[in-house]
Amino acid sequence: MHRLVRVFLLLVLVLALNPSSVITKSQAPAPPVNAPLSPAATRLVIFEAFMSG
Repeated sequence: MHRLVRVFLLLVLVLALNPSSVITKSQAPAPPVNAPLSPAATRLVIFEAFMSG
């Protein structure tokens, strides 16, 4: 149950931070592998690390 809540919160956070990238993901070109993390991605990584303990 806790994992389900975590996934839901993570999804809400992604949508809140950058809804356009989620909606247009199939049309958008993939970023290069060596591209730096965007602020939204950085916050997502921090949030995920915090939620995982």
